[in-house]
Amino acid sequence: MLLENCSIAEAYQYCKNIVTEEWKSKWQTIVIHFFPRHKRNYFYVFLAYICLLDDIADEGTLPPEKREVQLNQFIKQLSECYKENGQVSHPLFIALRDLIQTFSIPQNLFLQFAQGMIEDLKINRFNKFNEVLLYCNKVSNCPGRILLSILSYNEKEVGYYADFACTGAQLLDFLIDLPEDLNKNRVYISLNHLSQFNYSEEALFNHEVNGHFKNLIQFEIELIINYLNQSTPLISYLKFRERLALKMILSMCFKLIEKIRQANYDLFSQPIQLTRLDKAKIILNAFKIASKD
Repeated sequence: MLLENCSIAEAYQYCKNIVTEEWKSKWQTIVIHFFPRHKRNYFYVFLAYICLLDDIADEGTLPPEKREVQLNQFIKQLSECYKENGQVSHPLFIALRDLIQTFSIPQNLFLQFAQGMIEDLKINRFNKFNEVLLYCNKVSNCPGRILLSILSYNEKEVGYYADFACTGAQLLDFLIDLPEDLNKNRVYISLNHLSQFNYSEEALFNHEVNGHFKNLIQFEIELIINYLNQSTPLISYLKFRERLALKMILSMCFKLIEKIRQANYDLFSQPIQLTRLDKAKIILNAFKIASKD
C-alpha cells in the first residue's frame, strides 16, 4: 500500500520493501548486505529509485508516451527534493530527499538516470559504440557515482575507476539480456559492430548463432573484460567491506563470461545465469581474497 505523506521511517521501509520484493534474485540485494549496516537503508532508497523508474520504462502495457509522462512526473518530484521548501508526498521521494540532504548528492546524477530511462522509450538502436557508452554513463555510471557518495568516497580517482566497473557490468548485462531485449525490439550492441562482423539485424532477430555471431560476441566480451580490468585499481581505495563487495561483483561478471564461453557464445538456447552454488562460491572466495589484501 502506498503511504502518502508518511514519516521518514515509513518511507525508508517502503523503499526496502520495493527492493526486496522486486529484486529478490538480483546481485544488488546480495551485495547490499556487505555494506556498512548503518548505511543499508540508504542503499534501499537508492535502489528503489532505480527499480521504480526502470519499471515505468520497461514493465506493463502502457504506451511509450504515457510512460514518458510518468517518468517526467518523477523528474518533477526529484526537483522538489532539491528545493529548500520542496513539496513531496510519495514515500520514495520523502526518503530520497533525506538521502540527498544527508550525503549532498548532485541532482544531475539522479536526473541522468531518469533521462536514460526516457531514452529507452525513444531509442532502440545505437549506430556507434560511443553512443552505447553514453547510454551506459546515464544508466550505470551515474548510479555508481551515487553509491560512492553514500559510501563517502569523493576522490576523483575513485569515480574514474568505478566508471570502468559500471560500464563493463552494463555491457555484460546487454549480452545476458539479449534475447529479452530483442523481444522488446531493442538492440544494445552497436550497429557498427554488427556490420564489422558481417552480421545483420535480421540474423540477430532470427537468433542465428553462426561464425559471424560468435566472433561478434567474442569481440564484445573482450571489450567488457578490458573495462572490468581497468577498474581493478579501485580496490586499493576501498575499505574492507566495499572491497569485498567490488570483488564479488567482478567475480560474478567473470563467472558469467565463463558461462558464455562454455555455451560456445550461444546466448539464445538457454539463459546465461549464475546458480546458487556459483553465488555461494563467489561470496566465499571474495571473503578469502579480500581478507588477504
